[in-house]
Amino acid sequence: MKFPIVTRRQLQKVESRLSEATKRIEKLRQQNVDLKNQRDEARLAARAGFADIGSKSRHPRKLLATALEGEGIEIGALHFPLPVPDRVRVKYVDLATREENIQRHPNLDPEAIVETDYVCDGETLEIVPDESQDFVIANHMLEHCINPLRTLNNFLRVLKPGGLIFLALPDKRFTFDVERPITPFDHIEEDFRIDRTEEDLSVYEDWTTHVGKNSDPVRFHKEQKNIHFHVWTQSEILEMFIEARRRLEMPFEIEWAAKNGGEFIVLVRKYGQLEEAIEKEISEKSFNDLKRP
Repeated sequence: MKFPIVTRRQLQKVESRLSEATKRIEKLRQQNVDLKNQRDEARLAARAGFADIGSKSRHPRKLLATALEGEGIEIGALHFPLPVPDRVRVKYVDLATREENIQRHPNLDPEAIVETDYVCDGETLEIVPDESQDFVIANHMLEHCINPLRTLNNFLRVLKPGGLIFLALPDKRFTFDVERPITPFDHIEEDFRIDRTEEDLSVYEDWTTHVGKNSDPVRFHKEQKNIHFHVWTQSEILEMFIEARRRLEMPFEIEWAAKNGGEFIVLVRKYGQLEEAIEKEISEKSFNDLKRP
């Protein structure tokens, strides 16, 4: 049997190719390891907000903020904006520019005060187009609104169908409002139906009796001083959203609710046309079933 003659040069070429192939294989192996590491890191990062659920150190704001997507607005963030995922883009709404807020709040860190993108009234959002936002964030705001349901209705106006509202409200039991009587839903429903824009003297009298005890309620009423016009506990906060949905047919569903120390967080999603049609069909079917003998 004759064997092919292999020259030294040919052998060197084969060895070189083998060496290159080995290097490529090693490189691919390392890339595979790197990709696995990146995947594991991404999984850990995605779970970071959930890691301490059930512990005393949990952060419901951070956890619920993971539901936000796209681009939206936060009202009155000032120096304490809601931490959101990197994929989310937030524009800030305030009555004043950043420079004006720095001057108005000299005790705050100026570096922490956010840039104002929309200078307007956060209760009316008059310069924000209809159905233009993927989410609205408003923490510790509704209690400062004379007409909180009108404010909520304006949040829904600027939201796209399927958009989210992220709200945190103080529970009066853990604030300086602890001695004040709870605001019933009937009160804020009446404010909404008559489109109240100025608060009654009685509210300022209540506030000066239990909170600002050295203040003049008549002067505050004349100036329409911004205070906590309404106070609630966890139960009444939930009732407000449930009754706004039931009595006023506001187009949203409660998706999440969570206690966070002295505040209560509610996350609601605006109905789209499909959900409204489905609900109407279900309601009509249920009504027709009731009419049957």
